[in-house]
Amino acid sequence: MTNSTIQSYNKELEINPKDAKVWNNLGVLLKDHKKDYDGAEHAYKKALEIDPKSAYTWTNLGNLLMNHKKDIAGAEDAYKKALEIDPKFAGAWNNLGSLLDDKKDIAGSIDAYKKALEIDPKFANAWSGLGTMMDENYLR
Repeated sequence: MTNSTIQSYNKELEINPKDAKVWNNLGVLLKDHKKDYDGAEHAYKKALEIDPKSAYTWTNLGNLLMNHKKDIAGAEDAYKKALEIDPKFAGAWNNLGSLLDDKKDIAGSIDAYKKALEIDPKFANAWSGLGTMMDENYLR
């Protein structure tokens, strides 16, 4: 299914190369199913050339840069751009919290997790991240 989906996306992009959602979806598919991180980065960047106001695509790019390319500075910039566009995007706050945890920015990480939870009090990942930060840094 993955190869046929990629073929379908590529065909759609031949017809309409300015479809930012398809570029984003292609990036997700390449990252998650093909482990083609360079291809995914290219697809996300194409999507952002077309629609630079997509907080979701900025967050996807940040996830790719943080988790697969080990570009922490690039990931942080991407998450911050997502949050400039949509300050109520709990997922971007959560991911920024995780990144700041990796950077040992304890206060920044806790603040980001708390912002995610203000937006979505049922966001389990943010509760987990906040709990881990509190356990590792304040409860010992």
